[in-house]
Amino acid sequence: MNNYLPLGEKIRQIRMAKGLSQQNLAHAIKKSDNYISNLETGQREITPELLAGIRKFLEIESAPLLDNEQVIYRRNLDVLDDLLNANRLEDAKAKLKELSTVANLPYEHELLFAYMMMEARLLIKESKIDECDAKLDQAELIINKVTSNKLLYQYHRNRGLICDFRNKTKEALGYHLQALHLLGDEKPNLHLLSNIGAAYLNLGKCHHAIRYLERSLAEYSGDKTNPLIPFAQNILAICYMHTGSYDYAKKLFDESILYMRSVGSSPILAEILAHKGLFCHATKSYEEAITYFDEAMGYLDGVINTMQESNPQYISFTHLYVKIAARKAMSLIKLGNITQSNELINAARPRANGDELLSALLDTASHQANLLDPASAAYLEEVAIPYFRSSAANNIFTALEICMELKAFYKRKKSKIKMLSMSDIICEIYEEMFLDDSPII
Repeated sequence: MNNYLPLGEKIRQIRMAKGLSQQNLAHAIKKSDNYISNLETGQREITPELLAGIRKFLEIESAPLLDNEQVIYRRNLDVLDDLLNANRLEDAKAKLKELSTVANLPYEHELLFAYMMMEARLLIKESKIDECDAKLDQAELIINKVTSNKLLYQYHRNRGLICDFRNKTKEALGYHLQALHLLGDEKPNLHLLSNIGAAYLNLGKCHHAIRYLERSLAEYSGDKTNPLIPFAQNILAICYMHTGSYDYAKKLFDESILYMRSVGSSPILAEILAHKGLFCHATKSYEEAITYFDEAMGYLDGVINTMQESNPQYISFTHLYVKIAARKAMSLIKLGNITQSNELINAARPRANGDELLSALLDTASHQANLLDPASAAYLEEVAIPYFRSSAANNIFTALEICMELKAFYKRKKSKIKMLSMSDIICEIYEEMFLDDSPII
């Protein structure tokens, strides 16, 4: 292990990493070249005074060089972990700067890797996804020298969260499952299990999602104050909604909303309200669906308008707002309010800001409002359905919903061939959802 390297060898590796010769170091501390050679090979003792001079020259005065310093450094990493968990990002940045000295120790692979995982976590919290990706690419250069399952877990968690952010659901699921595997017998955190459940749901694998979400709620049933409980319960409710268990889904939605209202407004409440709106839409209670969508959008609108665009949460809140607007538009279409639906879609477009998925959702709602136009029906069939089924969107339930709409439309038009075509695609989607061999851990 790197921690057991003799002090002289550590100094040698640091010196060489900086491109310095023994002569350079000898000159700086006023010793002979032979003295430095003996010092680095352990043939001479390094006194505290001499070490102070070496540290100053090598610019490692505050680096965790000695065993007791490494203990303190690890404790500071724990402090940093607590700051990140508490979302005290400015304090976390200051602590990261303080701990950056480990980068000067080329042999300290695990400490450096641990530090880089903390950097990656901060970048994710700041929604700096490209920078986080680059940081993890950098960490990969030393990952084969890392033996700690805890650190490898952190790497896979960070990679999975990046993939979640980029809507790369299959890749995210792979990283989340590997992170779960690395935990071994250790109790997985609720966020990880919820991420796995959400990924399976996005891929249409409701039966797998339910297993992980039920497990998460069972393992954390005693933690009533955990804000992730209603989040996991909300995802589970969506799963049961899609599998036709409407009564149980309604119960879960209502419990989650009741709890989140009791602790005050939050983005999680807005998301749960939006999903309750989807539930009402699915059960053909369109006016009630619009009520829930309006409440969710009203909350998000108020939050977004008080934010700077540089705020890390601005993008995620704005994207959620546009998704809800697209869903509300579809409920308005069901009620025959085409003009109001189109106005809502046009008002939401600037906030989509060219995002591919958001634009596709708005375009789909717009074309559903004009379904009698052959061009709109063609768009839904030839563009929207393939896109939402693709890995770029990972939105199989939207694809299924469009297929159902088109099948009903073609049935009304007595277009038997088109109707059968939609039936075939619906069967394919159900096969994707239920006939698979995805891994279960």
